Amino acid sequence: MEIDAELLQQLLGAFQIDLEEQIAAVDDGFMVLIQKDSEPEARKQAFAALMRSTHNIKGAARGLSLDGVVNLSHEIETLFTELTEKDITPQEAFIQNCLNAFEAMQAHIAALIENQPTNDLDKFTESIIKNGLNAAEEKTVETKPEAQSIPDDATTDANNNLQEEPDHKEEPAHKIVETNDLQTKPARQVEKPVKTSTPSEIIRVQLSKLKQVDSVTDELSVTNAGMIEHYRSLKTYHSKLSQEIRKWTREYSKNTSVSDSKNDSMELLCNDLYESLKQSEVETRQLLEEMRGSVKKLNHLTGALRSDLKIMRLVPVVNFSGPLKRMAHSISQDLNKPVSFVISGEQVEVDRLILDKLQDPLIHLIRNAIDHGIESKQQRLSKGKKETGHISISFQSLGNFFEVQVIDDGAGIDTKTIVEVAVNKKLISKEQAEHLSETEKLDLVFISGFSSRSDVTQYSGRGVGLDVVFNQIRALGGSVSIKTIINQSTQFKLKLPQTLVSDRGLVLSCAKEQFIIPTVAVNRTIRFKPEEIVNSGGNQTVIVNKETIPLRYLSDILQLDESTEKKKFCFALILVHGMDKIALLVDDIKNEREIVLMPLNKPLNTVPNVMGATNDNKGNIIMVLNPDSLVLSGLGRQKKTVAINDHQNSNQRTKRILIVDDSLTTRTVEKNILESQGFDVVSKINGVDALDWLEDDCDFDLIITDIEMPKMDGFELTEKVKVHEKLQQIPVIIVSSLASEEHQRKGLNAGADAYIVKGKFDSQILLDAVNRLI
Repeated sequence: MEIDAELLQQLLGAFQIDLEEQIAAVDDGFMVLIQKDSEPEARKQAFAALMRSTHNIKGAARGLSLDGVVNLSHEIETLFTELTEKDITPQEAFIQNCLNAFEAMQAHIAALIENQPTNDLDKFTESIIKNGLNAAEEKTVETKPEAQSIPDDATTDANNNLQEEPDHKEEPAHKIVETNDLQTKPARQVEKPVKTSTPSEIIRVQLSKLKQVDSVTDELSVTNAGMIEHYRSLKTYHSKLSQEIRKWTREYSKNTSVSDSKNDSMELLCNDLYESLKQSEVETRQLLEEMRGSVKKLNHLTGALRSDLKIMRLVPVVNFSGPLKRMAHSISQDLNKPVSFVISGEQVEVDRLILDKLQDPLIHLIRNAIDHGIESKQQRLSKGKKETGHISISFQSLGNFFEVQVIDDGAGIDTKTIVEVAVNKKLISKEQAEHLSETEKLDLVFISGFSSRSDVTQYSGRGVGLDVVFNQIRALGGSVSIKTIINQSTQFKLKLPQTLVSDRGLVLSCAKEQFIIPTVAVNRTIRFKPEEIVNSGGNQTVIVNKETIPLRYLSDILQLDESTEKKKFCFALILVHGMDKIALLVDDIKNEREIVLMPLNKPLNTVPNVMGATNDNKGNIIMVLNPDSLVLSGLGRQKKTVAINDHQNSNQRTKRILIVDDSLTTRTVEKNILESQGFDVVSKINGVDALDWLEDDCDFDLIITDIEMPKMDGFELTEKVKVHEKLQQIPVIIVSSLASEEHQRKGLNAGADAYIVKGKFDSQILLDAVNRLI
């Protein structure tokens, strides 16, 4: 399909920026590899960065039919693969050879944007093939690697395509500022970049710099709120002063008729004071009028600045849709399932950070749709469907939110099968399954560890895909829902905020303190009488729309002093996390307001149930609570009591757990959580010590391990446990701060039975995984 010329120019501009970012990542990877003291894990990540960046370049170029760039990046990727497999340290000649090739790509794209003759990338491809890994394996560095690695005619072609930069540049009428949080240092660029002639120039601004402006804007917002408060105070003072003057005027008029010579001096003094008060009132009124104009203008400018900052973060979806299309095509080819793939609403503009974080969930949903949803050719034909399946992704703007729908015309989702799989995998009990609604049954697919596949393939079987979708969408302040019709279609609907700059939150009070909960996370608010609380089996609940919901006190979860004040009405927020739901009892719900979430720094970022902070109108700090954590903590406190009783009353032997982590803090936290549930816990600081202990004492029911540890990491420990004749039946849970899908898959491939990210760590998440495995 031929791309429209205007759209092609936009895509080339986006690819030009992406190319520079990827080259910068490659350059950074080279810097790590050539350092003699670089850690093994750092080298692994550097090799991964080389592979990932070059692969991304190749994929994006293929989407734009840039064959020269595709071929050149493919050969470089091949070299990087060999580097990775042989763990070779590249020498400067090899590095320069690769960077010269990347610079040639940059010159090639710049020439295309300028509609100028392009250089011959085939010569650079031939040079890469000819030199291969020779330069990477050299022990000494050549003084002039360029002469060795790149043919003279190729270098000349590249330089001839560089335009002389004019002495005076015209300022563009409009500039699009695009954020970038990935680049930490500039890529090596051609010395004289080509000046584009497109109507709008694109200027990259590092996200850290934009955040600095955002911080100043936050301070300005606080100052603006303070000015509004000062204006209101002055207005109140003026009102009181006017009342006093009117009162004095009435009293003064009554006493003017009664006057004698003895009181003349006092009368004159009172008269002077009266006139001074009237003058003060006039001046205060004038100051109030002037201040009202200033406050109004400051409020307008502050709002405009914040609005402009939001706009600066916005980029069209089309900049990111290319990789999704290429990936869908690749998977459909691999699985031999012809699929037509359509994306609509690509001009919708969304925060760059949200789009970056949205790519993984969309990739999982597309992969899931092709692998699980779309049937084989024979199955589709037997059902009377077209041989080619259809998948569509649509983006729609909804004011401060936007909606993404991923729809396939495949087999749909059978809720009966989902429930059976969840029960068999012990994700839920049979008793729980009997009381699930159809929506709750569909939501089971989001539970970590759920997979309807019994075998593990390249695309499925590990049970981490839809779990990633749910957690990442929730982390962005969004929601996800499923609708399905058997043998017809499945729809995943994602709703997310348009920008991460600001949000809205409900201001609530509890134990004489104020807190904020993001509005998007609140299912609904309720008001009820204390006598409507139902006690059921030692559990307090409320009934909302004929549904019984556990009631939890916010003061109890946050361990604050409970209010003893008796009230006619109670106030609660309904919070939902996956299949779990609670009614969170608070003292009062004040109002809703816009908030600017400020993340907390260490060690405050580990405080349970808190996701950040914001300022009130007077500049005071208010904690912003984490709704997902509140649900888990609320239910966990109740489950904790039951679990302790179960262990105390059981005649079975105490379950034993081995914790392996080099962090004293993590070992202590996990040990306390598990011992409070009645488990017998032993802890070790690395994999070697753990294996030595297990050789002498293998009577453990579970192993919980970190990944990054001295002597032996968690991956290696897990692998050794799973191939050990006496230990292989012991379940292993990995608890690590490494949150990427790559690390999670590596952990599961090593044999881990569960993978918990420390950034999402909560006591109940750990206990749920433990109770499921032993």
